[in-house]
Amino acid sequence: MEANNFSEKESLELIIKMINSTKDSMDVGRWNQFVVWGTFTVLLGLAILGLMAYTGNPEWNWLWFLMFVFWYSQKLIADRKPQPVVTYNSKAISSVWKVLGFLFALTPITLTILTFLGYDLISMTLMMPLSLIYMGIGVSFSGIILHEPFVAYIPIVCMISPIVMFNIILVNHGVTLGWYFIYLLTVFVMMVIPGIILHYKTINRK
Repeated sequence: MEANNFSEKESLELIIKMINSTKDSMDVGRWNQFVVWGTFTVLLGLAILGLMAYTGNPEWNWLWFLMFVFWYSQKLIADRKPQPVVTYNSKAISSVWKVLGFLFALTPITLTILTFLGYDLISMTLMMPLSLIYMGIGVSFSGIILHEPFVAYIPIVCMISPIVMFNIILVNHGVTLGWYFIYLLTVFVMMVIPGIILHYKTINRK
C-alpha cells in the first residue's frame, strides 16, 4: 500500500489549518487567554498597590497567591466546557506553559521559605521580575509557534523591565510604589496587547 504523499500546497494548507485551530482554541468566551490572565493580573496588582499605599503595609503582597486561586477556577471552568481540537501546535504551547507553570509555583514557595528563614533581601519582591521573565518566555514561544511575529517579539522588548527591576534591588536594596507600576505596565504590554492581537485576528478570520 502506497503512503499518502502531500503536495507542497496541501502540506502548507494543513499547517495553516492547525495554526488557525490552535488560535481558535485559545479564545475563552470572548477573549484570548492572554487577555484574561493579563487583565486579572493588572487588576489584582492595582488592588494590592492601592491597599499598600493606603495602609503602608507591604504584607498585602501575600494577595498575589490569589493568582493560584484564579488558575484553579479557570481550570474548573475549562473542564466543564467542550474540549477544543488538540493539534500539535496546541500541545506544544500547552507543554511550554506547563513547564512555566511549575516555575510559577516553585518560585514563590522557595522565596516564602527563604523569607521565613530571615533572608530579607531575598523576598517575595523577586517574584515580580521573575514572573515577567516566565510570562515573556511563554508568550514569545506561543507567538513563534503560531507564526505571529508581533506576539513573539513584544515580550522580548519587555524584558527590559525585569532587568531594570533587578537593578533596583541590587542598587537600592528595596522597592518603591513605582516598582509596581513598572510591573503592571509590563504585564499589560506583554500579555494583554498580544492577546488582543490574536483575538481580533481570530474573529476577523471567521
